[in-house]
Amino acid sequence: MTDSKYNDHEWVQYLEAVGLGVWEWDTMKNEVFYSKQWKSMLGYAENEIGTSFDEYQSRLHPDDNILEIQGNLTAYLEDKNPVTAKEIRLRTKSGDYKWVLAQGSIIERDEQNRPLRIRGTHKDITDSHEAVGQLKEQKKFINKVLGFAPIFVYIFDLIEQRIIYCNEAVFTLLGYTPGEIKAGDKNLIDMSLFHPDDLPRVQANFAELTKLQDGESQAIEYQLKHQDGQYRIFRSYDTPFLRDADQQVTQVVGTAVDVTKLRDSEVRLEYLAHHDPLTNLPNRTLLHARLEHSLQVSERLGLQLCVCFIDLDNFKIINDSYGHSVGDKVLIEVANRMQSIIRKGDTLARVGGDEFVGSM
Repeated sequence: MTDSKYNDHEWVQYLEAVGLGVWEWDTMKNEVFYSKQWKSMLGYAENEIGTSFDEYQSRLHPDDNILEIQGNLTAYLEDKNPVTAKEIRLRTKSGDYKWVLAQGSIIERDEQNRPLRIRGTHKDITDSHEAVGQLKEQKKFINKVLGFAPIFVYIFDLIEQRIIYCNEAVFTLLGYTPGEIKAGDKNLIDMSLFHPDDLPRVQANFAELTKLQDGESQAIEYQLKHQDGQYRIFRSYDTPFLRDADQQVTQVVGTAVDVTKLRDSEVRLEYLAHHDPLTNLPNRTLLHARLEHSLQVSERLGLQLCVCFIDLDNFKIINDSYGHSVGDKVLIEVANRMQSIIRKGDTLARVGGDEFVGSM
């Protein structure tokens, strides 16, 4: 049967109408019919491709193993595979390659059950294949970003009360290997890593998360146990990820940042705002606050308050003669000695270079 007769068949026209290229292989003559759409898919006119099997084989991409393809076809011909289907790349007339899904089936056998004719289709899957490739690249890129970012990213299932996804950063932030903090098949992260004092608050937060609206987020701080035995402070931001049929939030996606150093810095800044950095005694600000409190207590209880102003005589001579480093040591020693003789509830503050105030 000639190409023109094949092309006139309704089944060929139907398959071509849905974008499929049709081929039929006469195994006795070793001739192949390639439909108009099959040729057009590769950029050829109808008269530019003959009926040789080599028209197909010679256009295969070098990385597409012809022996594997032939083995797949042979297994099908010997009834070892129920169908022959393979994703391949074929060279077009312009020299580039298209991804093609090649499928075929036996439509005629001889008396010895040997295949006489095999009919199949080629479908251009280049766009979808490239889309999948792009998605894989995007996933690889996202995983790389999440892997390098010093941020714990996770998905928490509020129904099962477990983390179902987390990035690798959690292991870096906490100093563990994945095997060291897995709590079993149902948990990616051992929930016992949470500080016992924080667990009730964290669990109460889970209940609040179910009420979040789309786009809303909720923040919470808690402590997680590091591999060195110390606890690190984390701040999490959670937002709805999945809802059930009743529109209740069932899963949240969240990010957590280690804020331990930030909190330590805040504590340190708070301390420095109220203490003298050299002697660690209260400064003017803290002295003023304590004096106000002491005056209120004294007035309420009818007690007396003693305030002493202490100035070190000739301290300038020490600085000028021996330098400020020695002068600082003298101030520290004087502060320690005075601090050691006052009562626990009394206050000793440094208010100037060599000036101190005590309230008792």
